[in-house]
This record gives sequence, structure tokens and C-alpha cells, in this order.
Amino acid sequence: MKQCVKVYLNPSGTSCVSREAEQSCQKQCTPRSYQLDSYSNRTGPFLVKTIKRCHANSHHCQNCQRKYNRLYVFPNSQYQQKIDVGKCSGVCSEEGSASDMTTPTPLTCQPTRTRSLSIEGPNGHVTVEVIENCSRVSEQCYRVDHFQSVSARNPDNRRQEELVNTGKCIGSCQGVLINGRCLQYHQNGDCMWYLPGIQGKCRPTRGSTFSYTDLSGHNETLPVVEECGCTTG
Repeated sequence: MKQCVKVYLNPSGTSCVSREAEQSCQKQCTPRSYQLDSYSNRTGPFLVKTIKRCHANSHHCQNCQRKYNRLYVFPNSQYQQKIDVGKCSGVCSEEGSASDMTTPTPLTCQPTRTRSLSIEGPNGHVTVEVIENCSRVSEQCYRVDHFQSVSARNPDNRRQEELVNTGKCIGSCQGVLINGRCLQYHQNGDCMWYLPGIQGKCRPTRGSTFSYTDLSGHNETLPVVEECGCTTG
């Protein structure tokens, strides 16, 4: 009998594990819902995200799509809320085939559009990221739309809410080495001593700023990600 259960890793974290005699690539034991709790210690208040329930997910090898994903914020308090933060599920296929002699490119189901949601809590507002869209992408560094809401004053000195696409970088630069170079060449041009580069990181490679006037009349700016790539930064 297959079971999908929650196990405790430490006082502030949990994980989902699958207890079954034979593993199946068609099923995964994944979190079904989370909750966000507020705690305090000597350094002040902090938030802990824990798994609330687990379930057997049979959609791992199907089409990439956004799934419902519950997040319970500040449960058992006057600030408690239930929010669908979303999750991406699907795709275990590869691009390319033997017929066109191309190297298969692994695909993963990743968020391609997210937004920030401000939620009132016992110690002020906290920001929660919500996934809006998912798409099949190759395992590389790429930019996705990420929207932030800002309260600004327009030229008529009236309050207005603006939704700014600040963007963000998602992906992996695994296997991408940056700034590798040859320290010594043979007289025939072959490299005899090569210094490998360092592991690249998925970071913004081009950006801009969004300027606005806040409700207090101060000029503020938001960094905007225009392009992403594997860099050493």
C-alpha cells in the first residue's frame, strides 16, 4: 500500500515523503497546502513556512499547467487568510529527436508570470509571491514577468495604484563556467594548462529603473530586470 505522509525535519520545517515498495515516475508525493506562522525570538519576529498537508501527485508527466496551491497565512489569529499562491506541475519530456540529430534539451515546468501580494500581519505587512502562469522552459537562465504594486501620486496629486513589471531571473546555470582561460599554450597552439572558470549564476544582465512619487511626496525608484543570463555576479 502506497502512502504519502508528512514527516518532521526540525521544529521549524516539514517535508513530504513517499512510502512505497516500488517508486513510480508517474507519481510524486508533494505538498498540497502550506501555512505561514509568525514567531518571535531574541532578535525579533520572524515567519516560518511549513507544509500543512501532502498528497500523491499523478500529474508530473503531463502537460505543464498552474495548479491550485493553498497557503494559510497567520492561522488561528485575527489575520488568518487562505490564499491560492499557485504551483507549476507537469512535463518530463525532452525537445529534439534522433531524426533531426539534435541534442535533446530537458524541459521543466516553471513559473513565467508572478506577482507580489501584500498581506497584513501582526507585525505589519508581509509580501507573498503568487504564481499566475506556468510554461515549459528549457533548464537555463531566463527572465519572467513579476509584478509589484506601488501606491503613487499622479500629476494631479491624487493617489493611484500602479502595477509595475519589475521582472525576475529564474533558472539554472548548472554546468556553465564563466571566465575560464588558458594559462599556458604549446607552440602548436594547444592549451597545456587551463584554469577552469567559476560556476555561473542566473542574474540580471541588463536593467532599468521605474520612478514614481510615493504618497508622502518622496521620489522613489524600483529596479527593473530587462534581461537575465549566466554571470559571475
